[in-house]
Amino acid sequence: MPSSLSDLVAAKSENATPGSQDDRIADIAQKTLDFFEEAGSAARQALGEERHSGMNVLAAVNTLNAEKALRNLEGINEARRRELRVLSTEPAIARIVAEDENGQRKTYFISRATPHSKARDGSAVASYRAPLGRLAALPVGDDLDVRTPSGVVNLAVVERALLRPAHGNEEWDSVNSTVEGERYGPLTITSFRDFLRLRGAAADEVDLLEAALAEDRAAGIVAEGLRRNAITKMELRDQAVLDRYQDEIFRLPLDSRLTS
Repeated sequence: MPSSLSDLVAAKSENATPGSQDDRIADIAQKTLDFFEEAGSAARQALGEERHSGMNVLAAVNTLNAEKALRNLEGINEARRRELRVLSTEPAIARIVAEDENGQRKTYFISRATPHSKARDGSAVASYRAPLGRLAALPVGDDLDVRTPSGVVNLAVVERALLRPAHGNEEWDSVNSTVEGERYGPLTITSFRDFLRLRGAAADEVDLLEAALAEDRAAGIVAEGLRRNAITKMELRDQAVLDRYQDEIFRLPLDSRLTS
C-alpha cells in the first residue's frame, strides 16, 4: 500500500491505461460540446436567414390572388422556425455509438427536432422521430434493424449518452448526463464542462497535493448509476428520451394507441 501522497499519485499514474473510463468520458464530453457549439450556431444562423427570406417572399407575392398559398407558405416557414428554435437551444438529446454487422462503428447525435446541418466530424444526425431515433431508447447491447436505401441494416448500441444541453456564459454544457458503454456505467455526469476543466487541471498540475485535490473534485462530478433530477417547482417532467417500451408505444400509429 502506498505510504505517502506521492506514492499514491505515482501508483495511480502507473495504473492508468489508454482508453480508460475517464478517457472515454472526456472524449464523449468534448465531442458532444463541440457538436453543441457547431449545431447551435448553425441553427441560430439559419433562423436569422429564414426570418429575412420569409419576409422577402411574402412581400413579393400578390396577396389578393394567393391568400391560400401564402397561408401554406407561412405554415411551412413557421414549422421550420420552430425546429430551428429547438435546435438552437437543444442541439441533441442523445449521443449513440452503434456497430453494424461488419463491425463498423458510427456515432449518431439524436435531436428532438429535424436536423438542418451535418456534423463536421462525420457523425450522423437524426431526429428522435425518425427510425434511427429509436437507437436513443435502447440500452447498451440491444440492436435495431434500420431500413436504408441499400437495404436493412442491423445496428447494435455499444455506447449511449443521454444529454441535457445548457448554454450560459457563452459556453455549452450538458448537465446531469448519463453515459454507459460496454465495459462501464451507467454513470451520471453532473457537468461535462466541469469534468473536462477539472480533469485538465489535474493533468497539468505539478503540485501533487493540488493534483490529488483536483482529481477528487473531478471524481465528485461522476456518480455511479442513474441520478434523478431534483424537482424545484411543480411542473410536468420533461423526458426527452423514453425507455424502450414507452418508445415502442410512441412510434405506433395514432389509431392503434386508442382504445374504445
